[in-house]
Amino acid sequence: MLKKTVIFILLCFFISVHVAMAQQSILFDSLTIYPFKTLSLKGNVFHDFKPFENLLKNNDLLILSEGGHADGATYDAQCMIIKGLIDLGKIQTVYTESSWLNIEKINSILKKYGKDSVKAVEKYMSSVELVYWTHNGFWYYLADKIIDNKVRLVGIDIETTSELVTKELLSEAIKEDSSLVTDEYKEVMADLANPLNWIYDVNYSETFYRKSSLFIERIMHRYSKVADFYKVKQWQRILDYQNFRYHRNLDSSGNRVLNPFDDWVKETYFNSIRDSIMCDILLEDQALKNSGKAVLLIASYHAMRNSELVEKLDKFIKYNFVKTFGEILNRKSNLKFYNICFVTSSGIRGAKQFSKKHYTNVKKPKKGSLEEYFSRQEAAYFFTDLQQSSTKEIKFLMNPFNKNYLYANWGKVFSGVFFIKEMYPQDFDAIVY
Repeated sequence: MLKKTVIFILLCFFISVHVAMAQQSILFDSLTIYPFKTLSLKGNVFHDFKPFENLLKNNDLLILSEGGHADGATYDAQCMIIKGLIDLGKIQTVYTESSWLNIEKINSILKKYGKDSVKAVEKYMSSVELVYWTHNGFWYYLADKIIDNKVRLVGIDIETTSELVTKELLSEAIKEDSSLVTDEYKEVMADLANPLNWIYDVNYSETFYRKSSLFIERIMHRYSKVADFYKVKQWQRILDYQNFRYHRNLDSSGNRVLNPFDDWVKETYFNSIRDSIMCDILLEDQALKNSGKAVLLIASYHAMRNSELVEKLDKFIKYNFVKTFGEILNRKSNLKFYNICFVTSSGIRGAKQFSKKHYTNVKKPKKGSLEEYFSRQEAAYFFTDLQQSSTKEIKFLMNPFNKNYLYANWGKVFSGVFFIKEMYPQDFDAIVY
């Protein structure tokens, strides 16, 4: 009897596996792919951007999300899409996971000095995508469009602010109010002049955080009194960053961490602070400006929604109770957005850091994964829409985070997929966050 029961259970298991695989095969075969011959920005290469044009008819925001900040081919594909949509007059704003302060500084110089300043503003770039744009040529195209008022560029992040921007703001504040220069705030000013960005501030104590916050609030109060609310906003971004610096050193119980976190999962529980601020910056810009249709460039970790549907996500990527930018955006607004993740099946990813290569081979696609299926297609680059009723109901394997292949109802996490058959890395010195 026991033997028959075991056989029956095994039979049911194999049947369910084969049914699931058959469902996946039907699903993958039903997907329509929109191919692209090249990712090159050079020359007048014709592409049919109709799929993205159609998406923008029903959505306010198109999110292009990369698995990691070190994939050259992904950045080239994003630039190709953005350029096509700008040329067609379909988008008015480009949002990016870059410092709001940095981008504002860059914009102000471009508006004041025009085309003569396009190269000069590069010293204010501190995010990977902006630096890469200067190497693939996209920056020089985009800067011209910004100067000609064809498109707006807005940073939504608080991290990786250029030291130059912070030092300039601090110097200006001290010059206008010399009473800020005291022994009490000497350490705070030295810290603000050398932002640590992506370094673990394990010695960033509560006492120092409070002192730093009081110093910044004092500056903000002075600017409020003279009705210089733009300066207030700039310092508010610095205060937001200090808040993030402080909280990133606390564990889930609120205790200070004495050593740096040793894996990404542990680090992301407080990333919801950063994601929430990025969401607020974007929504504030949408409310105050005539932003029109927009594109956002951001990591796929931040872009996903319904993360609870991804199996074992808390083992490889983040804790399930942490809310991402996409999930917060869903909750906070009625903004309609379509999020696309970029995936690959072969090649190399990475970047040179301080002239040393940090390249890794792309993981071989797992059997039954979307990447394995896509790798057999003839096209080297293509987009596919996951917003079909069948897609949303079937689980399948995919690796949108450059970590591991995970099961999920991916059609409910990402709206679409852009596939790159062979990934290539960044080919210049860059700091990868």
